[in-house]
Amino acid sequence: MKKTDQSKLKKMWQDPKGKAILKFGIYGIFFLLMIFVILLMNVFTSYEKQYEKTPQTQEETITFLPFEQMWEKLSLNCKYYYEVKKIENQEQIIYQGEIKDQIDTGYRESKLGIIHYKVENEKTMQIILDTEEEIDNLYEEPDEQFLNLKNLETFINTIHYSEKDSGKLKTRTIETNDKKITIHMSPTDITSIQITTQEKEYRLHFS
Repeated sequence: MKKTDQSKLKKMWQDPKGKAILKFGIYGIFFLLMIFVILLMNVFTSYEKQYEKTPQTQEETITFLPFEQMWEKLSLNCKYYYEVKKIENQEQIIYQGEIKDQIDTGYRESKLGIIHYKVENEKTMQIILDTEEEIDNLYEEPDEQFLNLKNLETFINTIHYSEKDSGKLKTRTIETNDKKITIHMSPTDITSIQITTQEKEYRLHFS
């Protein structure tokens, strides 16, 4: 500070009015500093609270329903889309329908036409307008063990399998000399089944 500035401050300090102005200035600077400190503390406090509220990343543990419970849900109520494809000539047969309260209703489409059917109490009926007629050829004989869920369940439960768990999805694989079955599962449901034999490929989708 220059001597001239010092002399001015001394003169102001000696003068009552000047002294009051200097005190007011000092108090003003002090209060401004206090306000700055308080604001700074609020900023840090707010940041700490926000950090505490931020959920910490944790590895999610996913539990899958037992396979038996998934299959029971599938057998009682589901919508499905089955596609059967002959490997040699790519001929297709499509089944699309719904299982509800153990009653299976749907449509079978092939090069021979479309059949509207219902399966109840182990009887298969073709629906024609308002009438029902029992039929025994809904599935081709080799297909029945893979497209009829009761037969497929018995077949699956009699063979050893391997499983892969990728976190949110699980895959069960069954392999024999002439066929491979892959079952895809979410934590609560069977979502699809793929079956490959030497002659045909089956794709079963459930929702």
